[in-house]
Amino acid sequence: MENSKKLKIVIVGPPASGKTCFLERLLGKKFNSESISTIGVNFGIVEVGGNIQLNVWDAAGSDHYQKIIEYYLRGIDAAIVMLACDTLDWDAKDYIRNIVSTIRSKKNDGLKKMKGIPDFTVPILLVCSKTDTCKDESGGSMETFCESMVKELNLHSYVLTSSKTMSRHTLLEKLYPFAKHICIKNVSATSALTSKTTQLAMANKCCTIS
Repeated sequence: MENSKKLKIVIVGPPASGKTCFLERLLGKKFNSESISTIGVNFGIVEVGGNIQLNVWDAAGSDHYQKIIEYYLRGIDAAIVMLACDTLDWDAKDYIRNIVSTIRSKKNDGLKKMKGIPDFTVPILLVCSKTDTCKDESGGSMETFCESMVKELNLHSYVLTSSKTMSRHTLLEKLYPFAKHICIKNVSATSALTSKTTQLAMANKCCTIS
């Protein structure tokens, strides 16, 4: 699509959290229960509707690839943090806190914030995966966990997914509001940045007039 809005997104998460299966289902592939661990990164172009194209990087979850992950986080428009529903414990909370901090610091590498410019914080979606494998007997523990992390870390939102039982259409529907939010945020930030740059240019011009 020539006039589509292209967004760079990176999916991060621990090993075996379902990142690759999620991306493959978004690309229209069948669920593969024997999916192997990612080495480095996978890439796919996802059309989510509304003339929005997501260039998605699926980053390996192993600590061995930390430097590679950090490299691909630079210049992203948004990020997805994925955890399997059966790993939602205190360790998972620490993981989310650490990876969110990494995402935000690498996103802003080389970016000098200027007074008057809106928040450059990268939008982050929390995805709780493999919900087909979890029996939520505590009356909404998955939702409670995700809601608490969204509130604590000021994430965009969260979604519950199952690459095994949910259709591609359903997964895209869950992703579309997030993609639309990114586009709106980017337009707002670009407009404000242009305005601020113009103000600075005019101020500098005035200062140089003898």
